[in-house]
Amino acid sequence: MEQLKNIAEKINNLSLRERAMVFIGVIAVIFTLWDSFLMTPLELEQKNTIASINNKNAERMVLIDQVQNSMNQEQVDPDAENVVKLKTLRSKLINVQADLESSTANLVTPKDMPKILETVLHKTGGLTLNNLRSLGVTPLVAKDKDAEKAKEETVQNDKSKLTAENIDNAYKHGLRIEFKGDYLTTLDYLKKLEELEWGFFWDGFELNVDEYPEARTSIEIFTLSLQQEWIGV
Repeated sequence: MEQLKNIAEKINNLSLRERAMVFIGVIAVIFTLWDSFLMTPLELEQKNTIASINNKNAERMVLIDQVQNSMNQEQVDPDAENVVKLKTLRSKLINVQADLESSTANLVTPKDMPKILETVLHKTGGLTLNNLRSLGVTPLVAKDKDAEKAKEETVQNDKSKLTAENIDNAYKHGLRIEFKGDYLTTLDYLKKLEELEWGFFWDGFELNVDEYPEARTSIEIFTLSLQQEWIGV
C-alpha cells in the first residue's frame, strides 16, 4: 500500500503533459492485455460462428435453387419421380432453415441493437454519446438479380407453402457508436456489452485521447438476421 502511495505521489508531482503520457502508456498496456486475453479469442470464436452461419446459409441458397428447378420441372413433367424429388428438397430446405434460425436465435435483432447500446451506455454513466448510426445491410450470399426475379415469379405462381419469406437471404446489419469518456469507464462499458444476454459481433474499435483524461471511442459491431430490415437509427 505504501508503494502505491509513493507511486501516486510521484505521478501527482508530474506535469500535466507528463501525466498524460503516463496515462497513454497505461492505456496501451491495458489495451494490449485486453486485446490478447479477451478480443483475440473472441474474434476467433466470432470467425468460426460466422463461418458456420455462412455455410448453412449457402447450403440453404443452393437448396432454394434446387427447389425452384424442381418446381419448374414438375410443371413441365408432373410425374411421380419429380413430385417425390420436390417433396424431398422442400423437407431438406425446411430443416436447413430451422438450423439457421437456431444459429441466429441468440443474436440481438437489428431493430433492438441501437436501443440496447444506448441504454447500456447511459446506465454505465460517465460517458457522452456523440453519434450512433447504421452502417447498412449486406447480404451474406450475393444474389443474381435475374435469378432473384425468376424466383419471385415462381413463388407467386406456386400454390405450395414455399414463400418469399423463407427463401430470403441472411443479412449482416452493421452499427457504429461513438462516445466520449475516460478509459476505465469505457472499459466498463465494453465489459457490460460483452455480458449481455443477446449476442452480436465486434467489427472495429478505435480509441483516441484528445485531452487527458478524456478519450473518444468508436466501436463498430454487427448482428445477423434472416430479414433485410434496416436498423432504426
